[in-house]
Amino acid sequence: MGARRWWLGAVVFGAVAAMTVTSALVGAERTRDEAAVVTTTTSSSPPPTTTTTVPPPPPPETTAEEPVATAEAEQSPPLEKLAAGIDVGALVVDRQTGKPLSSFYPDQQFDSASLVKVLIALDALSSGAGDPASVARMLATSDDDEASRLWAARGGGRIVVAWAKRIGLSGTEPPADDNRWGDTLTTASDVARVYQYLFEDPDGQLVVKALDGMTDFGADGFDQRFGLPVAAGDRPWAVKQGWSCCRGHRTLHTSGLLGDDQRYVVVVLTAQPASTSEKAAKARITQITAELVKGL
Repeated sequence: MGARRWWLGAVVFGAVAAMTVTSALVGAERTRDEAAVVTTTTSSSPPPTTTTTVPPPPPPETTAEEPVATAEAEQSPPLEKLAAGIDVGALVVDRQTGKPLSSFYPDQQFDSASLVKVLIALDALSSGAGDPASVARMLATSDDDEASRLWAARGGGRIVVAWAKRIGLSGTEPPADDNRWGDTLTTASDVARVYQYLFEDPDGQLVVKALDGMTDFGADGFDQRFGLPVAAGDRPWAVKQGWSCCRGHRTLHTSGLLGDDQRYVVVVLTAQPASTSEKAAKARITQITAELVKGL
């Protein structure tokens, strides 16, 4: 785990450094002193003293290499800029206080992709349909085959309906096609509520432990190191990622618990253009997540 933490810290350092430069440019404008300059001149003869008002110097010329920040730019949240051109739903909650710290369209619905596996896991554990070790492995490696087996064994979409009612998820719905569990609809608010619920459920700690053991690569070979695991730096995390492509868009989600005692719940859901490369999509969601958890 030490080598991975070092690598993650190096990546997020670069991402945060880039955003620091952007912030410096946006905040660079200063208020110019436009007070008049007054000078007094006298001669040896008796004429009266003359006072001359000199106007302030003209503003410096700018070039394309020297962007000028505007009041409008200063008021635009960095998250708005990072989310430009894509759909984003995000929420950060402090579990100690129960209060949201950051929120960005938290009630917008997205395809859940593999995030629904947390509900599948809870259902399998509570019903005894799944062996705890197998369920933990399904979560850590995001194993589609085990998820599909448990989904079919427990009635498919009825899992979503039952657990949405039990936990109180207002924006989570089963998929239109019961054979496609990844098409379950959900919101950042609901995903955050699921993470909070893990600390209320008797099987919740097994789920958290499995997410703490997330592998670098999923069972299908997909690199899971994006978003929260990268943005977290040296801070502890327990994460469930989600991804799919390309039925109209590229789905990429990062979610989990951050900090000592899993204090913060962090959820970032994205739907990016299908033409976006995997690398670019991961970079975008990692930047957004880094902005959200900055200072936590």
